[in-house]
Amino acid sequence: MADLLIKISTILLLFIIISCSRPLTHEDIEARKVLEHKLDEYETYELCELWDETYTNSNITQIISRKGPKQDRIEISKTLIRKGEDPLLCRKKG
Repeated sequence: MADLLIKISTILLLFIIISCSRPLTHEDIEARKVLEHKLDEYETYELCELWDETYTNSNITQIISRKGPKQDRIEISKTLIRKGEDPLLCRKKG
């Protein structure tokens, strides 16, 4: 019984590792383009408001990247760079 449990656990772990390390698909690339386009439409002050919300509201991850607050702030910084702004502008305010 213990051997069976170990085998099932090992298979499950391998499945999780493989599914998390899959290459980018066409859908992933399209979603990235949509995300960039969506964020490019924000004014700089709106991006900084989103930046602030990533610290106080976990629901904001649903709006931006769905990968957590750190990735959300990275996406905001990339958008600021595309706008010709300092990527840490929102962090420096105040």
